[in-house]
Amino acid sequence: MSRSSSRQSNPLVSILVPIYNAEDFLEECLGSLINQTYDNYEIICLNDGSTDNSLKIIKNFAKQSPRIKLIDGKNHGYGGIMNIGLEYVKGNYFTIVESDDFLEKTALSEFVKIATTHNADLVRANYFHHQKNRDILQKLNFTTKAINPLKDQSVFLQPPAIWSMLYKTELIKNNEIKFLETPGASFQDTSFVFKTLSCSEKVIQIPKAFLHYRVDNESSVTNPKKVFCVCNEYYEIENFLRQRKILKKLEATFTLAKFRTYLWNLDHLKKSDAKNFIKTIKVDFSDSPNTKKFTKKDLLKLRLIKFFPNIFYIVYNINKLRSKNEN
Repeated sequence: MSRSSSRQSNPLVSILVPIYNAEDFLEECLGSLINQTYDNYEIICLNDGSTDNSLKIIKNFAKQSPRIKLIDGKNHGYGGIMNIGLEYVKGNYFTIVESDDFLEKTALSEFVKIATTHNADLVRANYFHHQKNRDILQKLNFTTKAINPLKDQSVFLQPPAIWSMLYKTELIKNNEIKFLETPGASFQDTSFVFKTLSCSEKVIQIPKAFLHYRVDNESSVTNPKKVFCVCNEYYEIENFLRQRKILKKLEATFTLAKFRTYLWNLDHLKKSDAKNFIKTIKVDFSDSPNTKKFTKKDLLKLRLIKFFPNIFYIVYNINKLRSKNEN
């Protein structure tokens, strides 16, 4: 692995940019990062063995901006390259920007203002779904108030959206929070965000949106190696909570988040993989799970999966086909 660095020594904020074959969108991404209205930050480009022109694009931008640091890795996978990136973070805070997304110019300024004013462990903002030059605001019901996740556990049920947050670096390092190193880019944000929230005492959620999350570059979870990666994320979360002796306090919320994420994963699978994953859901929820926070709809789905998995599979396919036709 090679590393080239900028002349900047003590930035307040670090931006981690994981990159793998992102030439189509990388210029727009990096352009938005070097043009922030805030000035005390670094950009850490994590090139994970790209075989297209991504490395060339990064080097060209590094000539324009001394903020850019290049970490040139060799196919570590998303979790692996992100863990390497965390080791190079110098800022008191850091954020993550995927290589096909881009930021509003005022993003860092507003993030830092909120974080420092409230001494927040985590600041989370709204975001846009971006598709073919069209933005749709993700309507998350955020209000700018301090939240303790162990007391207001609704934050664990929101989309992980790892790239919509500003993290206090000290919190991550003191609690030894790392990404799970599984193949490719497959759900690694799930355990990272859950673990981070479980260690946070003050989270600020703001309704304003800064990041443009590109959805026209999304692909379904079709690689057989990735089908069960979401399960590994929740095994990791459970072990983390158990080690810190807070599993009991979060058990009902953890179980609901796990179940709904499993169903989300199911919706993104090929038909040939879905039946096997339903069997996995049945097994993972076989031992009297804590369903205190399940809705009636959640409970009905769980009961069908546990006692009538074949019927659930038929209903699931009918609903999926109906949804596809409506869209």
